[in-house]
Amino acid sequence: MHNLVHRCLWVSLVLCAAPLGLVIRWVRRLRRRPPRIWRGMNGLHLIKWPVMVDRRSGFPSRSFITTTKPGHLFEDEDFDVVCDAKGWRRDDWHWRGLIDLLLRGDIRVAFFDSLFFSVQSWKINALTLRLIRFVGIRTIMVPHGMDILYRHRRLSRYDWVGRAQQDYPDWDLANHSHVARQRTLLWCRNARLIVGANSPCFPFLPRRDVSFLWFPVDCEALRPMTQSSGNWPPVVIHAPQHRSIKGTDHLLDALERIKSSGIAVELRMLERVARAEALVRYAEADIIADQFCMGAYGMFALEGLALGKTVLTYLDQETLSDPVFDLPVVNANPDNLDRVLAVLLQVPELRSRLGSAGREAVQRYQSIDALAEVWEQLYRHVWWGEALRLETTRHFSIDRKPRSFSEDPAHSDFWPVPVDDLMDEIVSALERVRVPMPTSVATV
Repeated sequence: MHNLVHRCLWVSLVLCAAPLGLVIRWVRRLRRRPPRIWRGMNGLHLIKWPVMVDRRSGFPSRSFITTTKPGHLFEDEDFDVVCDAKGWRRDDWHWRGLIDLLLRGDIRVAFFDSLFFSVQSWKINALTLRLIRFVGIRTIMVPHGMDILYRHRRLSRYDWVGRAQQDYPDWDLANHSHVARQRTLLWCRNARLIVGANSPCFPFLPRRDVSFLWFPVDCEALRPMTQSSGNWPPVVIHAPQHRSIKGTDHLLDALERIKSSGIAVELRMLERVARAEALVRYAEADIIADQFCMGAYGMFALEGLALGKTVLTYLDQETLSDPVFDLPVVNANPDNLDRVLAVLLQVPELRSRLGSAGREAVQRYQSIDALAEVWEQLYRHVWWGEALRLETTRHFSIDRKPRSFSEDPAHSDFWPVPVDDLMDEIVSALERVRVPMPTSVATV
């Protein structure tokens, strides 16, 4: 009985907030005030930087999340509202979030796992999304990856979904397919705009209105070291949250082959390290090894580029062929990883060029200022119906070109920077990989 009364109280508060928020919203529209952006409630660390993008582009932005715990990726201070920091009852978080959105939001940017009620409450969730639309709130959906993931029959080249299942043995991704698809379809029916993010997300999205890597890297906070790290042997840093999906086994195997060829290298594995400490450690690297199975780069790669590091990650053909993803990341996969590493470890000038080009490119195309240009257009399109002219932004610039599909480091077009004058050194480095010589790989 008490729970019923408690629920009825919250419903009445929602029904009061909805018309009040509608009035506030229309008054702001009539006055041509910029729409207020509302991001929540999933406490993913990626919310922090998009809020900075919103504000940089001139839009009030509010982050409302449930909790920053467990984990070390972000702190309560990084967000406007953190429910558990307020001491609120956990059972009331979703009600408070819904009311906050109704009163303080005009455009909601949400992940696909950010329904206000449990996934079993389909009718209530559908009713809530219709209410949000009715009171004039527009929704933009952005996937973070795991929110749309399920096991299906289509296998990618290195079966990254199967690898995700290995990392999450208690989460049956095959049985989860019904929930994931139904939830995604529910959002697609109610959202004004769906952002596709990158190629690993595409198979799971029945609708994509625009595709780009929607989150920025804070180039002002992340800067290259003023002096070269001067490591000997060169340091490779790999920071897998989960080893299978990142292809850590392929990296370790490749380094063993490097070891047998007599090429000096030190591997440093960062796992369960607080974000502030991790960033300090990244700055010590010569090479950032991101992932080797999924097919696209993410935040770790972008941070490596911002720090002026050589970044390795596997890029699938969909990523390589789309200019919007053109950054000077080295395309390394399980089939060529040892050869790519052999070159990079032995040709420091190539690492230097890649680091400089990466820093310059990420500033130009993926920084907070660059993404602010894109999001300003998206918000104006969603709120005022203005036409999208994304080609006028740096991120969608016509200067960006498709990448070569070559996976052979002996070919100059494989490298994302000019290497014609380095080809003799590159070929020589590749020759050495074929000759086993005793050495060691130090692992920290």
